[in-house]
Amino acid sequence: MDAANACLVTGSVVVANNYFKAFLSSWVNLFGGEMRSYQRLIEQGRRLAVVRMLENANQFGADKVWNIRLQTSTTQSGLNKKMAGIELIAYGTAIVDK
Repeated sequence: MDAANACLVTGSVVVANNYFKAFLSSWVNLFGGEMRSYQRLIEQGRRLAVVRMLENANQFGADKVWNIRLQTSTTQSGLNKKMAGIELIAYGTAIVDK
């Protein structure tokens, strides 16, 4: 494999939080337990970020993507610094076989 046949590919998405999920999670946070609404939000965002990364690899004509990594961060809004959304980034090394 030649390094000239490899490139960095990325895919990202920002998934917004809604007030209903925030309200429900505040109750779960108060009493303890699993925050399933946030889990589904993160899973959906993760899938979309990976799909966008693979589409980016496809634009380069890549056959494979190696060393895939996922990172998350939260965005905040307003003076009270409440969570507004979750940013998910998928990145990896795309390989073009010749």
